[in-house]
Amino acid sequence: MIAFYISSHGFGHLTRCLAIIKKLLDTENYEIYLVCGESQVQFAKIYLKEYENRVKYSICDTDVGLINKDGTLEVDIERLTKSLREYSRNIENKVMDELNKIKINKLKIEKVICDITPIGFLVGKELKAETIGISNFTWLDQYEALGINKEILEKLYEAYSYCDRFIEYSLALELIGINCKKEKSGFISREIDGEKVKNIKERYGKSIYIGVGKSADLGKIEILNFDGTVFYTSGIEIEGSGFHKEKLPFDILDMQNYVAASETAIIKAGWGTIAECMVGHTPPVLIERKSVYEDTVTINKLVAEELSISITEEELKRVDIDKILNRLEKEIDYK
Repeated sequence: MIAFYISSHGFGHLTRCLAIIKKLLDTENYEIYLVCGESQVQFAKIYLKEYENRVKYSICDTDVGLINKDGTLEVDIERLTKSLREYSRNIENKVMDELNKIKINKLKIEKVICDITPIGFLVGKELKAETIGISNFTWLDQYEALGINKEILEKLYEAYSYCDRFIEYSLALELIGINCKKEKSGFISREIDGEKVKNIKERYGKSIYIGVGKSADLGKIEILNFDGTVFYTSGIEIEGSGFHKEKLPFDILDMQNYVAASETAIIKAGWGTIAECMVGHTPPVLIERKSVYEDTVTINKLVAEELSISITEEELKRVDIDKILNRLEKEIDYK
C-alpha cells in the first residue's frame, strides 16, 4: 500500500496527486491510503469512485498553507503566524493519530508520498517506510520569504529532513529543508479528454476561464469586450453584458477540460492550474500576488519564457478581454 499525505491548502496539491494515483491504480495492482482535509477527501472519493475497494481515506488538516486577508489574495502574516504556532504545538498529536489509524486498520504502508505536508514525512519516519517528497516548493520556501520566525518552523525543518527521495516539479523554488537526492519532473495534470474538450467548444463557442482558487473570496469582476462564454469558479462573481457566463460547480471533476477548451485562463498562479494550461495548450494570464513567493517566482519564469502574461489584482476587477487577447498574441510564444 502507498500512502499519500497531501496538503489540505486548497485543491491544487490534491488534483495533481490524483493524476498520479489514478495512473497507479490503472496500471498497477496498488492499494492507496489518502490523507488530506475533509473537503479534499470528499472530492477524492467522488473522483476515485470506480476504485473505492482499493482506496482508503483519512481526514486530517495536514498543514496550514497560506492565509489571506479577507477579500484579497494578500497573505495575512499575523494570522498565519498564529496558526503556525498552533500547528507546531499539535503536529506530534496529528502524527500519533495517524499512526493509530494505520495500526487499528492494519494497513501495510510500503511507501509514503508527501505533497508537501510535514505530517507525512514524520509518519514515514515512524513507519520506517521509504518517504518521497513531490512538489515545486516546500512550505519553508514560502514561510522564510514571508519572514516567519524560524523558531516557529523548527518542526517543519525536522520533518523535511526525513525525506528519502524528492521529485522536483517544473518551476520549483529552492526547496528549503530538502537535503536528499532530487529527481526532476515536468508538468502533470489530470488527463484532458479531447472529446469532452470538443463538446465544450461546440456547446459554448469561444470561451475564457477565470479561477482564483476555492479558498478565495474576491467579489465582483467586470468583463469588457467579450461575446463568448466566461467559465468561472467560486470566490468571484462575473459582471458585464454581451456574453454568457457559466459558473462551474465547486465539486466539478473535470475542470481541466474547461481550461483546455478556453482561449485563455485568467488564474491565480497555482502550480496545478498552470500545469493544466501547459498540458492543454491554453495560454495563462497569471494574477500577481506580491506577498506569495511561489507565485512571484512562477510568474517571472513563465513571462521570461514567453509562456504567460500577468495582471495585478487591481486589474482583475475590470478585465478588457480584447486587450488581454491582443497581449497574448504579441507576448506569448507557443510552438
